[in-house]
Formats: sequence, structure tokens, C-alpha cells
Amino acid sequence: MDEVEQSVGSSGSHSRVENGKSVRFAGEEEICRDDLFHRGWVFRRNGLRKIPVFATLDGTKFDLRERAFSTAVLEQIDVRFCKVIGNRTRKSICIKSKTQKAISFFTDSREEMLAWLERLESLANWDLERNYEVLEKVESDRDKVVYYAIDRRTGKRVTLRAVLKSKADKKHLEVAKLVCENLESDHVVRNMDIVESKEKVFFVEEFPDGGTLADYQRRSPGHCLPETEARVIIRHILQAVNDLHAQDIAHRNLKLENVAITIGKDGDVRPKISEFGMSSFTNGDLQTMRTTVGSPYFVAPEVVLNKKYDKKCDIWSCGMILFALLTGTHAYEYEDYSDLRKKLIQFDISATKGWDDLDPGCQKFLGRTLARNPEERYTASEALKDPWILGKL
Repeated sequence: MDEVEQSVGSSGSHSRVENGKSVRFAGEEEICRDDLFHRGWVFRRNGLRKIPVFATLDGTKFDLRERAFSTAVLEQIDVRFCKVIGNRTRKSICIKSKTQKAISFFTDSREEMLAWLERLESLANWDLERNYEVLEKVESDRDKVVYYAIDRRTGKRVTLRAVLKSKADKKHLEVAKLVCENLESDHVVRNMDIVESKEKVFFVEEFPDGGTLADYQRRSPGHCLPETEARVIIRHILQAVNDLHAQDIAHRNLKLENVAITIGKDGDVRPKISEFGMSSFTNGDLQTMRTTVGSPYFVAPEVVLNKKYDKKCDIWSCGMILFALLTGTHAYEYEDYSDLRKKLIQFDISATKGWDDLDPGCQKFLGRTLARNPEERYTASEALKDPWILGKL
């Protein structure tokens, strides 16, 4: 099993979004420009008329809309491998593609035009070494390499996941891109950019200044966490899973290494789920999956046994993560895939080493998250209401 994202008011006045600054437009809510995104009001020409449109560059997708928060896109183009032409005299930009309809727009000032031009050209001619200073390689497997790097444009540290298209499962890769582009959750690692070359897809993510949950566990005495600390961490993870499931996404590969640790300004540890290479859209609670994916120590029995399964496979993984944090060990050992199947068929969490040392409330919680029968297993929302998770026991 492989382990394997100009303002025209009624008075005709114009305003724009500058680097890192937020601006209130006439008749609109506050708009902000993130470090790796660009947006603002520009206009198209119809004869002598200026028609204001709201331009957004989100990752490599550039589009024009009538209003800032409109879901109706007038025009859209993927900037990768496009030719970007800027005209300083006309203060215009044209984005040309061999496979997509060209888009042209104008700005009020040369300064605005150059700001757009710089960003668009950097994506059209994207190059790893020009955009990022790679600090170290932190992970490498069959289909991807993970680096810590510095974004040369912002000076901030980021995580770069370089996925090799020829090795990655095409469907999984497309789902990962969709998840990273559309997922909204404060408990998930923020995706800052997705850029493709002919051979790779680069996922640019926020930097986990505390490493992974596996790193965090290794730094703890005896590789074990106190119950109070483990409870806070698993609550964060469950909140992330609940957000995923509410948006009809199953992660399917939750494990210690796929939980990033960020440190808040107050010094608090903030776990966030990362790595969506095995994720799947579920289309509601009734949607089932059949693909055997995941990591051996954290995968649910129904997945390994080639049964139909649903989003509750993630709840099993959460239970296994919690058990590992509390005991410093996995709930079982296995020799090969056949042995793993046998272990999961017979698995009983109450018979594992270290079980008797756990708090009764924690035991009950683990019993519901690690129920072999998915119908008896907690949902994410149910798990978050458990008395032990809420600290009421």
C-alpha cells in the first residue's frame, strides 16, 4: 500500500489594492491582497467607454468579474505557459495562450500595470530557483519531494511539495489540487500557491515552524504526551476533519507525519492537517469509496479489507493518532500486508499494551473512534462532543 490552490464608485473615483494593504471600495466590502495573490479593479474598453471589472489572480488562475464578490466569472485564463504582453503607453496587459482565449485589460496608472505585469510574468515563466531559495529536503518518496524554502518575493519560509506527474496517480493529483484551491478551514495548512511545470506540480504551503506531529512527539519525554496535551491536539485534528467532512472531503491518509505543527504568536501549539494527495470528494454522507489507500498503522480495517467505506475512515485514523501520542507506540505491529489484514480483522483496542494505563474517559473515547464496525464509530461532529474531548471527565 503506497503512502503515497481599480474601483469606480458613483462619483467615478478610482482606488486600488497595493501590496499587503487593504482598501475599501465604493459599495464593496473590504478587499485584501495576500502575499501570493493579487486582486483589484481594472477595466476593459468598449470604444471610448471604460467598463470596470474586478481582476483576481489566485494561484495561477486569472479572472475578471463584474463585482468583487460575484461568483459569475466573465473571463478566465490559466497563466501558466502563457505569453504576457504589457504596453506602458496604453497601460494595458494582454495574456495570450495557445489553447485558451486571450484576455486583455487596462489599468488607471503605469504603476498598477507594472504591478500586475510583474506578478503575471513571474507565473507565466515560473521557475523554482528564481522564486524560491531551497533550504533543505525534508521528505522524498516515489512521487514527491518536500522542501523547506524561502519565498524570494516575500522573504517568508514556506513548504514546497513537488509532485512528479509521471509517478503520481492522475486522479489523486487532480483531487489534491481542487482540495487545496477550494478548502476553507483554520485547522488545515494554508495553501498559498499551486504552480505546474511540464513535469511537476508544486504545492506552496505555510511553513510548519514546529515541524510535524511526529517531530513534536519525538521531542516529548518517552515519546509520550500528557493526556491533557494529547486531548488538545486531537481536538484540533478532529476540528479539521469535521471541516473536511462538512465540505464532502475525506482525507484518507491521516497520520502523525501529515499533521503540521505551527506555533501561534502566543506560543500555543496549533496542529493543522496537511498532505491531500490521497483525498477524495465524497458527495455527501452516503458516498462510499473502494480504493485501498492510507498508511498501515493508521488505516481503517474496512479500507484494508477492500470493503466499501466512507468518511469515517478518517475517524479511525484520529483514534490511532491519539493512541500513539498517549502511549508512544503503535497499537499493533505487522510483518507484511497479509499480516496487517489479519491484525485489523482481529483488532481490539482494549487488548493493546498500555490500554490499562489510560483514563476511563479516554478509553471510552478510543472505543468509539476505533470501533471496527464503521456504523458504531463516531462521526467527527460526534467525537467533538464527547465528554472526554470536552474535558468534562
